Amino acid sequence: MKSVTTVCGKISGDEMGYTLSHEHLIVSPEIPDKKYDDYRLLDVDLMCAEVEKFKEKSGKTIVEMTPLNYGRDPLKYKEIAQREDINIICCTGFHKEEFLPKSAFELSESDLINMLLEEINNGIDSTGICPSVIKCGTSYNNITDTEKKLIKVVAKVHTLTGIPVSTHCDKGTMMLEQGEFLVKNGVKSENILLGHTDIQKDVNIQLEALRRGFNILTDHVGRELDDTDEERIRRMEIMIREGFVNQLFLSGDMGKKDYITTYGGKPGLDYILGIFKDKFVKEIGKEYFDKITKDNPKRFFSF
Repeated sequence: MKSVTTVCGKISGDEMGYTLSHEHLIVSPEIPDKKYDDYRLLDVDLMCAEVEKFKEKSGKTIVEMTPLNYGRDPLKYKEIAQREDINIICCTGFHKEEFLPKSAFELSESDLINMLLEEINNGIDSTGICPSVIKCGTSYNNITDTEKKLIKVVAKVHTLTGIPVSTHCDKGTMMLEQGEFLVKNGVKSENILLGHTDIQKDVNIQLEALRRGFNILTDHVGRELDDTDEERIRRMEIMIREGFVNQLFLSGDMGKKDYITTYGGKPGLDYILGIFKDKFVKEIGKEYFDKITKDNPKRFFSF
């Protein structure tokens, strides 16, 4: 039977419930540059308080997409999951080139494949906590040679394990190229979730990705609060009307102090299941909201 591996162990897909498919709970880009200070979320107590608000809105599962060399901390994810009684899925894999560890440049494809397989099979850094999704990323308007190398690594690891692939498309660029390169290297489009596809605000490129069979994330929800994400809802309505509801996912990608209420930001992890859900349900319908935030994550993250 298919199951989902969380930081606390395996669960059935039915236990996932309302799911945010791309978030960051404990994160810290491993680059000594002050411009990334707002992206350093390191306080477990503050994040537990934030997750509590998500849980109060019936939230059940958070997919934590912090990869290697970006401050990933599976033990803290487990602590948050246990304290708040929610499901947290963590990832293995890589960000875009700017945030890559030295090993991404120095090791061979074969060695990198074995490194990811070790995490998947035996746990991250001797914690016994296993990832349940593989990440790869590309740069703004470009896929570098090193990123191509890592996409090949991720594709091979996927074919060996069945673990789905969720990606970083920098500012929404290179989504089609990234997806097709994964397919070229053996990943079926149905096992690919393209990230940040709503940043360009171009429904036509989103529709093209959907026509090619990819799953796509609308994951910058909460960035335009003046219109309560009216334009995002409008674009999602178009995609649903075109018959692609089974390939749509939602999240906020709120890996920054500016977006987390317990750090003094907004809208917070409860926004999607609160204000946004109310508006979405009123304009499109609860059936479609539940399909996107319950059924689709259950299907995609179970393997």
